[in-house]
Amino acid sequence: FFSEECVSPSTRAKLWEEQADLGEKLINQYAWATPDTRALNILKFFNPIVEIGSGSNAYWGKCMKQVGIDVECYEKFPNS
Repeated sequence: FFSEECVSPSTRAKLWEEQADLGEKLINQYAWATPDTRALNILKFFNPIVEIGSGSNAYWGKCMKQVGIDVECYEKFPNS
């Protein structure tokens, strides 16, 4: 799909720019979420939980454990 036979360099650049803009919007809307009582109460209904990509400090996992949710947190690069 991204070979020059299928897509011109200018079209490819435009596609990447659109993807970057979309990615930034998604990150700004969802990536900086912080756990609150409402979110944690909702997560209780999905108990037990496995969190993949929990980050080096597993912040959400710690918050879930504090309210009694059975959660296992995994991070590929825990010391980064």
